[in-house]
Amino acid sequence: MGRRDVSQNRSPFRGVLKRPPRIGGDEGEDVRHATWLELFFDLVFVVAIAELGSYLHHHLTLRGVLGFAGLFLMIWWVWLGFSYYADLFDTEDLFSRLMMVAAMFIVIFLAQTADDALNGESFAFGLAVVVLRAIITLFYYRAQHIEGAEKRFVQYFTLSNVLTTAIVALSLFVPEPGRFGLWGAAVVISLGGASVIYTATGAVVKQSSHLPERLGLFTIIVLGETVLAVSFGTSITDPGPETLIIGALGFLVAVSMWWLYFRHFDEALIDRILNPTSESWLNARQRGLVYTFSHYFTHMGIVAGGIGIIILLESSLTGHAPEPGAVGVVGGGVALFLVGTSLCHRAIPHSIDGHVFRIRLLVAVALFLYPGLGIQLSPIVTLVLVAGSLLAVIALDFRAPQTATRQLDADAEH
Repeated sequence: MGRRDVSQNRSPFRGVLKRPPRIGGDEGEDVRHATWLELFFDLVFVVAIAELGSYLHHHLTLRGVLGFAGLFLMIWWVWLGFSYYADLFDTEDLFSRLMMVAAMFIVIFLAQTADDALNGESFAFGLAVVVLRAIITLFYYRAQHIEGAEKRFVQYFTLSNVLTTAIVALSLFVPEPGRFGLWGAAVVISLGGASVIYTATGAVVKQSSHLPERLGLFTIIVLGETVLAVSFGTSITDPGPETLIIGALGFLVAVSMWWLYFRHFDEALIDRILNPTSESWLNARQRGLVYTFSHYFTHMGIVAGGIGIIILLESSLTGHAPEPGAVGVVGGGVALFLVGTSLCHRAIPHSIDGHVFRIRLLVAVALFLYPGLGIQLSPIVTLVLVAGSLLAVIALDFRAPQTATRQLDADAEH
């Protein structure tokens, strides 16, 4: 018998973990957009967000709000981890696709365990997070085999993911509330470590970035929570005038948040940060971190505001006064949105100046504090104040568009 040629029988996964992925958009793409897989991946987070919104809906207490904020941070942290990796590297090869699909299934499981996580049964939620973070770590382990100056950058990210995933895994053997403390420590170390690595490492992966688009798409996803609130109110058989007015005001709030966020949307921001021309690379990367991390407050605020609108609609249907917590969730949610969006826009050059930024924060503080004054307001008056505040901020934002345009033109000439 002759020697058998086994070259054709080799598994397509042979050596796959030592086969580095392609840097995202490194083939001269001028504009890079989310792939169909990335859009599909984002879709499963709708389920997780809906589950968290349902929890907040039925737990309008300080403990419930803090629990909602904590779990939202965990889920948002997972989403950001996958999204940033997909921004750095291509995920269209067979191995990456299969791992992303597996992660999607785990996210669905994660969503189903979110409610129990704050009712004394957090093990399943933590286990799902461990598996998802392990997949991200596996991605970075594979990517660290790239050659070039950015290799050290990827190795640092790999070590950071190993450490934080190990902390979450350790939390599974620690009873509550210590388990929650370890979760928080893992997130802080992860985001803090990423900040240090990103600002202290000279050579980073320079991809053709579409991260702003991914963040914008996630903003649209969470805005869907508010749109669902309006749909709930207008789908009632023979709704009364008050319900229709609340639904219309709720829709106005959603449109105002969309308008305000996307008015200064800049899909090329990260690309310019990776290749700064008019500032130091350190300052540019610091702006990039503020821009990215501020979206946590933006996204969480939108979801909370939408849940508050649902509760106000329910109160109009039952004829009972809304719970004080509902008013607080609406005002506090929109306040968080304003804080996150203002920080995001402040990180974008020539978007808003310091005067507009400070006024936005003052409006956010007022919206956050007024429910605590003990003033009983009807759902309609509450939403008139919230929607009016957003419209006032938008009107203020239109004060200096020409100044920003002239500044951009001047930079282009130089």
